[in-house]
Amino acid sequence: MGGRRLSPAESVRALGEAIDVIRRGIRAADERGALRGDGAYYQVKGAERGPAPARDVPGP
Repeated sequence: MGGRRLSPAESVRALGEAIDVIRRGIRAADERGALRGDGAYYQVKGAERGPAPARDVPGP
């Protein structure tokens, strides 16, 4: 696929960053404003939030 190759340690950090982006977008579905973030692996500029999950999602 077209992505860059990451080391195992970078892959773990990138996955953690992706999970954070997903949590901020889904868990905060009722917050106003677009989702923004400038991470080391993922940049999010104006993504729409939601939809809210049908059931509670466990996690921090």
